[in-house]
Amino acid sequence: MGEYEPSEDELRRITDYLIERFATFLKQEIEIYNTCIDPGSSATYFIYSGSQIDSIFEMEWEAVVTVQLIDGKLWIDTQLLLFSRQQRLGLQKHEGNSVLIFVYERDIESKRGEWRFLEWEKDIYGEWESYTKLSKPSTKL
Repeated sequence: MGEYEPSEDELRRITDYLIERFATFLKQEIEIYNTCIDPGSSATYFIYSGSQIDSIFEMEWEAVVTVQLIDGKLWIDTQLLLFSRQQRLGLQKHEGNSVLIFVYERDIESKRGEWRFLEWEKDIYGEWESYTKLSKPSTKL
């Protein structure tokens, strides 16, 4: 039997479902502003908060949801950047260059999955350095 290679349509359906579940997990509207699908390999969705988290602090976020096929199994994670008043937030010990990491995990016995917060992670490779301000379309009127 060959290795599982999801089609572009399957990857879209999987990722759309996971984003719906992520919205429920965060209790927040989510908007998609870009996608990149590599059939049989991965899907990457760029998402952002559909509204401000809190009007006093004007907190918003944007994130990258990645679904990757690794050794025939799907690996799903989200790297989320948090902003207040258009400025990126992070942990002091990370000098502001940190991201929130969430993972989607399935229980083997029940076959049910859920999102969970994994950690604040330092942006050690600098892949998010250019994200000092929100890059997504503005939700403000």
